[in-house]
Amino acid sequence: MSDPHTAESSTGDPTEDSIRDQIGMVGGRGLATGQRIAGRFTLKRILGHGGMGVVWLANDDNLRADVALKFVPDLMLHDRAAMEGLGAEARLSLSLNHSNIVRIYDFIKEVNHGFILMEYVDGGTLKDLCYDQPG
Repeated sequence: MSDPHTAESSTGDPTEDSIRDQIGMVGGRGLATGQRIAGRFTLKRILGHGGMGVVWLANDDNLRADVALKFVPDLMLHDRAAMEGLGAEARLSLSLNHSNIVRIYDFIKEVNHGFILMEYVDGGTLKDLCYDQPG
């Protein structure tokens, strides 16, 4: 199901530009397809966005695989307690292993970006799944 406020490509998917226009303060500002992050990730495309950040598909040179990078909101980058909390949450999630849970590999903070390095699972979004349910 499409959002009437989001421009779509000919395939019906939101265009990267329309998503980027909606991102605002949710994080990931200044990122672009092909950009290198943290010396090992190459951004490929935006997977989604929401109140807790922007998720990009990226190639990880170290893992030699596609991964998801969830960039935290810009305002959180300067909130020490929030960043420490996200780091602790990422460490705790390393102990979780279930087929219905996306694996989190790391939490990385740089001067201009903070992001969670996650397993990339190819498929639809949770929003798509909810809309596809009968009733």
